[in-house]
Amino acid sequence: MKKSRFTEEQVAYVLKQVEPGIAVGEVCRKMGIAEATFYAIAGRGKPQAQAVGGRPEPGQGDAAGGRHKEALRLAQKRVWVGRLQERIGSSERRALRIVSMSRSAFSYTPNARESSAIRRRTHEIAQARIHYGCERVLVILRRAGWRDNHRRVHRIYREGGLVFTALPAAPQPEQPSPATAHGHSTRYPVEDGLRQ
Repeated sequence: MKKSRFTEEQVAYVLKQVEPGIAVGEVCRKMGIAEATFYAIAGRGKPQAQAVGGRPEPGQGDAAGGRHKEALRLAQKRVWVGRLQERIGSSERRALRIVSMSRSAFSYTPNARESSAIRRRTHEIAQARIHYGCERVLVILRRAGWRDNHRRVHRIYREGGLVFTALPAAPQPEQPSPATAHGHSTRYPVEDGLRQ
């Protein structure tokens, strides 16, 4: 989600300017923003665009076959529930209903497995074999009897700062172009190499 370049105080100030009955266009000129930006900030959608094809903005995601908005992840929903309880003063059940999250998912606490042993072994392999990448480290771990999947090993590899970046290739000296006995190159470079 794109972060807004306006602070909450600026948004509140702009919205308060319109409340007394001042025209939206006038407020937008004073603030130096476009009307579309105002409606995006206000969260109402631009009303003029509704007439064009019946969509909020022409050519955007609401068109038939367009891309749907991504759903929030559980961690993001938990944050929103807390914000709703603080700002609005709503109950937990009501805030959960607003963000469409179940109470069991909200109260779930993940219990991650102990990973210090596999972290230590991954670091040992990566230090002993510097040019091995994550996939090769996974193969060695599997041969040693570790049953962790590739996602977990990759996460541990990344978090440990073990990401191998190959050095750029050294520049090669330029090869002289093959030439014939007369000093002219031919159309067929293979023949030039054979004649020398």
